[in-house]
Amino acid sequence: MPLVLMTCAAGLVGSLSLSFIKGLTESFRQSGLGSSSVWMYMGIALACGGLQLKFINKSMELYDQVETIPIYQSSLILMNICAGTIVMQESRLYTVDEFIPIIFFGLISISGVWLIIKKPNTKNTGIKSSPKANLFSFRHARVKLLN
Repeated sequence: MPLVLMTCAAGLVGSLSLSFIKGLTESFRQSGLGSSSVWMYMGIALACGGLQLKFINKSMELYDQVETIPIYQSSLILMNICAGTIVMQESRLYTVDEFIPIIFFGLISISGVWLIIKKPNTKNTGIKSSPKANLFSFRHARVKLLN
């Protein structure tokens, strides 16, 4: 479960940083670089970016990248959709019929994350998952196919 919490937190913070960058551009467009809100948005966006990198690097340090990256990407996409819908008010651009596929494919993404979480742990079953073992089994299968 900490895998999901760390990677989803990285996706959430990444989405927040994009929202603050949007606020930065709007504030810059209205008042230029002299405004304190521009520098505030820039500082918050940089802090969110650093926190995002910390979460994703720590989760990749502790868990396999094969598990970490799909969960992170799924959460980042879903959080960006939510941020666009709520913060940037993109919800007024869509009808209910256009929201249904967004929700449906979001649920598919969540079910993929659920499958990654629930997959059996190969470290406890005695199955070797090292790159050498995978490379050997691929070569062995290729030799069988060629003969």
